[in-house]
Amino acid sequence: MDKLMHFSFVEPRLNEDIKARSRSGFWKLTESGKAFASAQTKAPSHVFIQSPGGRILGFEETQTTIYSALGKKFNYFELMAGIDI
Repeated sequence: MDKLMHFSFVEPRLNEDIKARSRSGFWKLTESGKAFASAQTKAPSHVFIQSPGGRILGFEETQTTIYSALGKKFNYFELMAGIDI
């Protein structure tokens, strides 16, 4: 999920326990994530991340679709069958 966060497709849901003040382990799909997952938009094909440190250095100019990002191992229509975004 952390990789999807680099593209702003998901965001961590905070723990409802105010005392914990940490991530709950659950993630929320953002509007950008919904648009990409429903094939309404494209996204950069790669993100460049500093290692160590994890700081985003930039994005590839080449854009990709959800179909291309899934590759040949996954069938988009089978994965999305019955899912309402």
